[in-house]
Amino acid sequence: MKPKSGTFVTALLASSFTTAAWAQDLGRVHFETSCTPPAQEKFDRGLAMVHSFFYPDSVKAFTEAAAADPQCEIAYWGIAISTRPNPLILPLTTAVLKSGSEAVEKGKAIGAKTERERDWLAAIERYYKDFDKVDQTERGLAYEKAMETLIQRYPDDPGGGHFLRARSQ
Repeated sequence: MKPKSGTFVTALLASSFTTAAWAQDLGRVHFETSCTPPAQEKFDRGLAMVHSFFYPDSVKAFTEAAAADPQCEIAYWGIAISTRPNPLILPLTTAVLKSGSEAVEKGKAIGAKTERERDWLAAIERYYKDFDKVDQTERGLAYEKAMETLIQRYPDDPGGGHFLRARSQ
């Protein structure tokens, strides 16, 4: 009986946290995309959630952006970045890494409408690429390097520093 009550308490706390996330004003973040206006709105909401570490709610927001605009490639970047339940707690499970990798592949299959969107997806791809063969630290460092390049190329983009910190130790 105790394990069930512990699971119930954990579920209750998680539910409360999720409800609190939606109830809070997460602030406004805008990352210009080539997506339709309805998808853009959902994308920005997802990005605000990522900045506030509201996982997996951000996955839902980015998934809604992709549903609102099936050609919104950058929404799959959002799904991939959000798939990590907490990128600072490692190692990630094989299921999480596979899911993130699949999101990257879906985005690549759509194709980016802009070089900037393609660059952001390519950066997170470094985190997931060959996850079954390449050590987490090596992939994390490759991702960090890709993010440094992105920050230099697009210094006004919101989030670069946030995502750069989300690397392995």
